[in-house]
Amino acid sequence: MVVAALCCLIQPIAADVAAAPNDSTAQPAHAVKPVDVVAQLVASARFWSRKQRDDLAIAQIQKALRLAPDDPQALGALGLIEIHMNRMVEAARLMSRLNVLSPNSDAARELDYAYRIAGPDKQAFAVIRRMSDTSQTAEAVRRLKALFPKGPPQGDLAADYFDVLAQNPPDRAEAIAALRKVTTRDPENLNAALTLASL
Repeated sequence: MVVAALCCLIQPIAADVAAAPNDSTAQPAHAVKPVDVVAQLVASARFWSRKQRDDLAIAQIQKALRLAPDDPQALGALGLIEIHMNRMVEAARLMSRLNVLSPNSDAARELDYAYRIAGPDKQAFAVIRRMSDTSQTAEAVRRLKALFPKGPPQGDLAADYFDVLAQNPPDRAEAIAALRKVTTRDPENLNAALTLASL
């Protein structure tokens, strides 16, 4: 009788165990995907960087990179912060890594542009800006497009790029339309919003 009683107890428990989901694969329906968390952390980092709080921005990026060490957006955002802090050697290291991991990504393009405009092409861009304020607007646009061969920047450099483009009358409408898209996609891009308003 004791054996029979034990069997009666064990059978329901075994059935419950067999029916229970495997904890290693089961996820709640509302579970947040790691890629979504990384995107949120990168967005938070950009917010803090624009608030001149690079320390908080870097902390957010470090969290993102712990989840996804090779994420292009996180690496690109960190590179931009390093440029903002004038740590060009570290920015160059991140740029090289990003160009190996994801050479055709938007993140790689934006970091490459930011690095060159802050470093080796800084003077060339300054000359283009001065030319756009004179009667040499067509030549300024030609040089501008040569300086940004992969297409217009979409980040913090977008305001300066499209401001130069808009000074050339045939390109003004295109520049304004492009700036509208930038500000719609990134409402926190204050420089783009102010440039658009001035145009």
